[in-house]
Amino acid sequence: MSEANQMDSLFSSLSFYLTRWEKQAEIAAALEDGRHVVVDRYSYSGIVYTAAQSKLVSEVDWAWCRATESGLIKPDVILCLAPEAMVEITARDGFGQRPSETASFQTRVLTYYSRLSREMENELGTSTSEVDQVVAGDSKAPLDSKPKLWNWIQSTRQTIDEIHTCIMAILDPLL
Repeated sequence: MSEANQMDSLFSSLSFYLTRWEKQAEIAAALEDGRHVVVDRYSYSGIVYTAAQSKLVSEVDWAWCRATESGLIKPDVILCLAPEAMVEITARDGFGQRPSETASFQTRVLTYYSRLSREMENELGTSTSEVDQVVAGDSKAPLDSKPKLWNWIQSTRQTIDEIHTCIMAILDPLL
């Protein structure tokens, strides 16, 4: 990645971070009112997309990417819908119309999401592994007594209702 492109990537990441800061008061007020807040890709996507834009991310770069979330309200649970294989993403209608829509880039994104989830679960003492995926359609939540922060849902060939059932199995104990 050229130096100019890397700077554009960092500025883009910071602009998303600033947008999230702008929403903090609104989210905090909703939580204080006892409401649940569900946000689509609100947090952590900036970390992994910024890291994925560079093919070689040093530990310093990774720490910088992670530091951009410092001070923001942290989620109680994260749900990640994941494919069984990258070919399922690349086969979608319209895939490839954006610069970030290449198999190699999306593989890096998934790799960094996996790294981030492992690191955060280790920090919380709720270690996760690749085996901890929940298959949509399986109405059983993971058998852990302590809920995991990151919940990977294998959503390949699943209906919306099956994915919904899986999500609710994860969320019901938290509600």
